[in-house]
Amino acid sequence: MNYLGHLYLVRDAADEVLVGTLMGDFVKGRLRGERPPALERAIALHRRVDAFTDGDEAARRSRRRVPAPAGPYRGVLVDVFYDHFLARDWEELTGCGLASFTARVCRALAAAELPAPMAAWARRLCGEDWIGGYARVEGIEAVLVRLARRVRRPQRLAAGIGALRADYAGFEADFRAFLPRVEAMTRAWLAARGGA
Repeated sequence: MNYLGHLYLVRDAADEVLVGTLMGDFVKGRLRGERPPALERAIALHRRVDAFTDGDEAARRSRRRVPAPAGPYRGVLVDVFYDHFLARDWEELTGCGLASFTARVCRALAAAELPAPMAAWARRLCGEDWIGGYARVEGIEAVLVRLARRVRRPQRLAAGIGALRADYAGFEADFRAFLPRVEAMTRAWLAARGGA
């Protein structure tokens, strides 16, 4: 799952947890208790969700839908595609508007002490409304163009939008199968650790 997917799984938690689940992409190595416990649990949850996604059959099926030239970026593409379906259907899934949730996330990020690379990323995420853009296929295309600037073989990512357009219903069906399983795993993981 990409940014919105991680946020969705803890959407009702405290702001610190929202920040922590996004921090999972920026904090590497073992967690050693150097941060508040809720923040470290959220980072650990991010890692657990990523591992679960890698092994889930529906997500694997989605990765197989992406043409072979995408190679190692298949998982990244599927994560972004799944965020598209989440953004598109956010109100139906959560009962609240995506814009108001995104504003909450941006306020939480602005108030948090973030590692320097994450702080720069957060300014772009919020200033350019990346999450709001996920709801449209054109917004996903823009995400892929941004991601392609950061990799050695950018054409593999930038061309990914064609895969989404070519098998939109298939990716959506996979996402619908995947979502309740990752939600159940998240609930169980959090319950075993005292909640978010």
